[in-house]
Amino acid sequence: MEKKKKDKKILGIILFIIGLSISLSFGYIIIMIMVLLKPVYVLYNLPFLLLPFLIGIILLIYGIYSIKERKNKAILPILRGIFILLIFLYILLSFILLRFSLCNL
Repeated sequence: MEKKKKDKKILGIILFIIGLSISLSFGYIIIMIMVLLKPVYVLYNLPFLLLPFLIGIILLIYGIYSIKERKNKAILPILRGIFILLIFLYILLSFILLRFSLCNL
């Protein structure tokens, strides 16, 4: 039983670190693109940058809740569902926008 709790805490720490790195890197890229480039470029590329940023935030929150072992256990399945939804939206958006952008060449 003790090993299972230790494994969950290690997984939570790893997810926290991954979520922190993803959210910080994509947040920085979003800010730099908004400051330095044209609004048209920002609107075209924002979904490709915003969804990974949100995925990183969800991983960050999931890692925190996994580490602290809250009494409210309903949060973790909700966060998993949101994470899966964001991954699905990112794949769908990538497929749709890439297909339409290749048609315009």
